[in-house]
Amino acid sequence: MTQRISQDPDPCIPGQKVRFCVDLDGASVPIVVTGAWDPQGQQMHHTVTSPEDRCWDEVVPADAEGGHLNCDDGTEEFGVLVA
Repeated sequence: MTQRISQDPDPCIPGQKVRFCVDLDGASVPIVVTGAWDPQGQQMHHTVTSPEDRCWDEVVPADAEGGHLNCDDGTEEFGVLVA
């Protein structure tokens, strides 16, 4: 399966913004994306309803060492890379 979630920049930098995007090719919307930053567990949540909102920005916590995102349809578990 093709990876559905991407991040820019990759890896992201603590204290700066990262943009996540969901590839909608062959997907049904809405897609609820949830996740958390490691190690503190700050939550991330975004609902994709159309191509216009398939990308969104998150601020990377200053203490982030990584993270993960999951699509509610079970098709993706994405590891967030942090520099």
